[in-house]
Amino acid sequence: MAEKLNPFAFGAAVGIVWGAVVFLYAVGAAYYGYGKELVVMLSSIYPGYSATLGGAVIGALYGFADGLIACYIVALLYNLLVAKEAKGKKKG
Repeated sequence: MAEKLNPFAFGAAVGIVWGAVVFLYAVGAAYYGYGKELVVMLSSIYPGYSATLGGAVIGALYGFADGLIACYIVALLYNLLVAKEAKGKKKG
């Protein structure tokens, strides 16, 4: 039987990773020109995000919140499906 996920822990873990990725892309674009196109694309959904140190911090906060919320919902759906599967196996 599959284990249930802790939605907050899963969301926070992914949020930390995605926030760090968004931060590092902005810093890389600011100092090395790496990933400029991705930073421009993400700035269309994360207001204030840009290839600057301040923009990187703003993007990291948006990335953390985005990852947290999205993966919290994914974990809730996963737990719902695991519970339905376990319930179906008990009946059958």
